[in-house]
Amino acid sequence: MKTGELAERAGVSRRLLRHYEEQRPRLSERIECLRRNRSAIADYLHTVLSIKPANGDPIEWDRL
Repeated sequence: MKTGELAERAGVSRRLLRHYEEQRPRLSERIECLRRNRSAIADYLHTVLSIKPANGDPIEWDRL
């Protein structure tokens, strides 16, 4: 049985399947963008939170 036939038996139209197929590359690009952003934010937080002032006092971040 072909994929289209299985989809129709499951109540999914070929049009909807085509739509999903067309959207898949765009979704993959968006997921990759979000992954890069998450990584950049994690790197930023690691850097910022590891800053130690010269006098040794803790940084009061909400006062900056």
